[in-house]
Amino acid sequence: MKFIITHKVISDILGISNKWFEELGVDPTNVYKLLFKPNVSDFVSSNLLPTPKMLNGLSQYSILPTNGNFQQVNPNDLLVMYHLFMKKKIESLSHQYS
Repeated sequence: MKFIITHKVISDILGISNKWFEELGVDPTNVYKLLFKPNVSDFVSSNLLPTPKMLNGLSQYSILPTNGNFQQVNPNDLLVMYHLFMKKKIESLSHQYS
């Protein structure tokens, strides 16, 4: 038997969807202002502020593993960074989405 764990599987287990902004009532503009350098329009990891950049590394390598393009910041990475940065429990998300 072979188990393949992907970021999609982990997201499903945690109950994370790509519409988390709306589901949590969070304004995406505020999240981008909080996590990215001012006056950028390309939302990639090189444009993250220092602390969110470190949190993004945690997200992409440990919490929601990513393969391929590590420069891209996807909505689930934003979700994890936002919750870590705001000191909110990530484990509570599955209860909020169910």
